[in-house]
Amino acid sequence: MLRTQYVRIQHLRIFEILRMHQIFERYYDHGPIDVFLNDLHKKDGVFLVRRERDDEIVGFSTLGIYHFQVMYKCP
Repeated sequence: MLRTQYVRIQHLRIFEILRMHQIFERYYDHGPIDVFLNDLHKKDGVFLVRRERDDEIVGFSTLGIYHFQVMYKCP
């Protein structure tokens, strides 16, 4: 069984970030840690997917919240 938990970026622990990078490397052609950390720094939070039996992180998805104003004309 798996479970998902939302964690704000500033609350991630070092070992969680390193595990996330291991997963990132596997699927994104051995992406360097500096690229990974730079991208992570721009995000607000992450959904961590953990295996229940040992609490191991097996997946994740980051979330970025962007605020902007759209200018348009009403018909």
